[in-house]
This record gives sequence, C-alpha cells and structure tokens, in this order.
Amino acid sequence: MLENFFSSIFLLVIFYTFGKSFIQIIGLKTTANHFETIFLGIFSLSFFGLITSFFYPINFIFSLTITFLSFFLCFYKFKFKDFTLDKKFLMIFVFVALIISLFMGYENYPYPSDSDYYHANGVKWLTEMGTLTGLANLNIRIGFSTTWHIVAAFVDSLFFKDKAIWLMPIISYLATFGYFSWEYLNSEKIWIKLYSAINIFWIFINVYTWGFPSLHYDFISLVYHSILIFKILKIELKYKECDYSDLYIIFIFATASFLIKPMAAVSVLFSCCYITFKLLKTLKLKPHVLIKVYSLPAIAFIAWLSRNIVLSGWPLFPNPVLGLNVDWKTSYINTLTAYKEIKAWARMPIPELQKAMVAPFSVWFPFWVKNNFTSTRFILLAIVPTLIALNLLGMKFKILFKNRSFIFLFVWHIAALLFWFVIAPDIRFGDGFFITISSLIICYSLKNYSLEFSKVKFDFLFFSYVFFLSFACIALLVVGKRGPVSFFTTGKHNSGPVIKKQNIINGNVVFEAWMPVSVEECYKESISKICPNETDAKLYTPLQFCSNSPLPCMPSYDENLRFRNNKDYQDGFKLFDSK
Repeated sequence: MLENFFSSIFLLVIFYTFGKSFIQIIGLKTTANHFETIFLGIFSLSFFGLITSFFYPINFIFSLTITFLSFFLCFYKFKFKDFTLDKKFLMIFVFVALIISLFMGYENYPYPSDSDYYHANGVKWLTEMGTLTGLANLNIRIGFSTTWHIVAAFVDSLFFKDKAIWLMPIISYLATFGYFSWEYLNSEKIWIKLYSAINIFWIFINVYTWGFPSLHYDFISLVYHSILIFKILKIELKYKECDYSDLYIIFIFATASFLIKPMAAVSVLFSCCYITFKLLKTLKLKPHVLIKVYSLPAIAFIAWLSRNIVLSGWPLFPNPVLGLNVDWKTSYINTLTAYKEIKAWARMPIPELQKAMVAPFSVWFPFWVKNNFTSTRFILLAIVPTLIALNLLGMKFKILFKNRSFIFLFVWHIAALLFWFVIAPDIRFGDGFFITISSLIICYSLKNYSLEFSKVKFDFLFFSYVFFLSFACIALLVVGKRGPVSFFTTGKHNSGPVIKKQNIINGNVVFEAWMPVSVEECYKESISKICPNETDAKLYTPLQFCSNSPLPCMPSYDENLRFRNNKDYQDGFKLFDSK
C-alpha cells in the first residue's frame, strides 16, 4: 500500500514534467489545473514512446533519458511561486490516494484476465524489443495496439520492474480524481460541481467493480473523452473564452483517447468538426492554422497505423481489411476470428464463444439485456444516470433543443453509443459515454442555477461525499470482497507455469517459444520449464495465459509459426503459410 502510494505520486510528478515540457515545446498556455498537465504528459510520453518503439525498446536507458530531459525542460524556467495546491485539495487528494493504494495493494496478481493473456507479455515485448515485426502471429491479441501499454512499459523499465500492473490503474484513478476534485473546489458554478461529482462517482464505481491490478485501458481512454467534453462545455456555457490553446488540447485529448482505444473514433471525428468550426468561424483564424493543429494528431495516427502494420500486417487490426502483402501478415481467418471474438464476448460472455460468434440479434440481444440489467455496474453507470438525464430532458426539451451546441454534443454522444453498441457493447468499453451524455444534459439544464449554499458548505458536502465513497472501499476489504492486501509493499507479477516448446524439422529448430501449461504438467516436465512454488501454485489455472513469462511466449502451440530470419526472434515472426 505505502509502496503503491509513493510510487504513484512519484510517477504523477514525472508525468507533470512531461506535460510542462510538452506545453513549452508546442507553445500552449499553461493550464491552471495541474492534473490537465499530467494528462498532457501521459499523451506526450505515449506519443514519443510510440515513435521510438519502431527503432528502440522502451527500456531503462530510454526511460531515464527522457525523464531527465523532461525535468530539465520543466524546471529550466520553472517558477515555484506559480505552482500552488490548496490545502483542502491536498488533504482530500492524499486521503483518496492512500485509500486507493490500499485497495489496490494486492499481495499477488489475483485473477486470470486479459492482463495475463496478452497485456503483460505485450508490455514486456516493448521493454525488451520495442515494436517487433509479426508479433501478432505469436499471440493474436498482442496485435491490439494501445499507447497505454507504452506508458506501462516506461513504468516497468524505470524503477518499477513488474510493478506496472499495480501502478497503472492507480495512476489513472488518481489523475482523474485530482482533475475533477480541483475543478469542483475551484469553481462556483453549480454545473461544474455536478459534472465533477458525477465523474468522481464514476471513478469509485470503477474502483469497486474493476479495482484490482491490471493493464486494462478502457477507463483511461474514456477519461480523456470526458475531460475534452468538459472543456467544450466550459466554452459553450460561457465559463471561459474560446482560445487556440484550449482547442488544441481538446483535439490532443480526442487523439489520446483514440490511441489508447479506437472506441473513441467517433470522438475524433466530432472534435475535428468542432475545432475546425471554432478556429475558422469563431476565432477567425486563417486555414493554415488547421495544419498546425492537425499535424501532431495526424502523425500520431499514422504511427498507430504503422504499428498495426508492423505487428500484424493489417493497418486497422483486428478489422481484416486493407491487409498488406507482407510475409509477416497474420492469416485472414485468425484476424477475422479475433475481430468476431471481441464482439461475441461483449454481447454474450459465455464459455461457448463459438456459439456467441454466430448468434443472431434475436438471440444475443435478450441475453445482453438480462446480463447487463442485473449488473451493478451497468445499473449505476448506465441506467441510473440515463433515467435522471431523461427526466431533465423531458422537462427542458424545448429549451435544450433550441441550443445548437447542445444538439451537436447530444448527437455526438448518440453516435458514440451506437458505435459502442454495434462494435462491442461491454459496459466497461462504454460506461464513460453514458456518464458524459447524462452529465451534459444535467449541465445544460442547470447552467443558469446559482449556489444557494456558501462555499464552505459546498466544500463540506464534497468532503463528506468523497469520504463516503472512500470508506465503501474499506468496507469491501473488511468483508473480504477484495484482497488480501499488503500494507507496506506491492506485489510482483511473476511468470505463470510455462514450458519451452520447440518445432524441429530435419534436425533444425525452426521455432521455439515458451507455452503455458497447468501447474501439474509443469511439475511433470523434465525439459526447460518455469514452475511456481507450492505456495503460489494455487494462483494459477490451466488456461492459455502467458502471464509475465519470459519471451517469446505463445498461448497455444501452432506448428506453422516460424522465425522470420530462421534463427531467432530478433526479426519477428511469420506463419509458414499466411495466405
């Protein structure tokens, strides 16, 4: 717990220096909310790491070098008098940081999940090799490109080896809580306080329902979306003047959301329309300014497409379209299956996934409704906010739909929700869209309401609200719904039980890799193996999880896998026949 706390605070400081350096290099205005700077820092790190990974691994040398450079750029002209944190804010932030660090302080990595299946191994590839050609042939899921894992590789390779799986979710929760807490405490507008309070509720529900060590990236992608909508609301509800820096940051946040998870594709399109209109019509800037605004996101998008191509041969992986004629391209069947599995699991998360993949709408939709409408997370983050928002929408319908900016944002979110529902309607992929559409309806409905309480009373309400949400975390630990946790140290993500598998043809080793097996099989093997001790053996289930095993590791054996250079994995992987 304490190791989690101090490590997370240290990393937030590092990300802050990245953000300050990014602001100086691009020439933006300094943001009043320091946590907005942190989010810019996370984006700048992931962008630079994405480019670097094509040529060099995200290892200790890389991480230490850019950390040193960012500290130098940040503090070269830094004025400490400009950096202030309100004592009340600092108190509540430290309290929540301690609670979340305790809640996430598992002694061992607890559950078999996607983090064991491909996240952890994908991060290890980044730290040891960077972006490797044809890696999706080894494990099809590693072809899912996300910049969040580039940040995780930075964390793992700096001073926190094998700890990123603990620290990454804590960082996402604390940065988001810090951002919206600061906004709540530093504004007198009732709609800002409500938007912030709703988002803080969203954070804690994620902690309750998904609060364990993982490298999942659904939440942080939606956080970027929520903040960019919040910044647009500030402009449209006349809280602040529209300026170039805000519009640039809005598009950067849309880009960051997409690079972490492409579910944000709709947000990129709508934010592009919004920014173009504001730059040309509102600020009366010349069209060449658009080139400056769009250049960095365009480079980031090209880099994202390029990484998909290097990993799998498909630019829009796992969508099996526009595949390139390269020797490392994953097979069409494997790629299409991965694409269908995402949809199938989001619609019908059942063990017989093949059945879910071919289920028609009349079969999967009733199952989806029953599964979600009995889910605590779906009820609290989708149904309840939607019912409240619909009630306000009915009361203020004529007023709201006379406002062009409201119509634009409302259509934006309907499109985002439809995209989510068609592509992969899992609540963790889209809960942020429900939160933001409900929040914007509430904000537009109450934009002219003023405070009836004093600031002291509102602050007291906020502290009470946060303490209540925080103590619910403690209650879950006390009743044994989470944990066991360690008060002082952070656990370590170890390798699961694996054995070395070789493919030998005519006396030559044409391919070899580690492969996960059950603990019992591991103990029986006499060849190269890595087995857990008897104490840890109970943590592992006989599934196809490479976990944090050595490289290379494949979840299941494929006799068609080959090294591209016929010697080792330095030049990547290919299929013997990928057509």
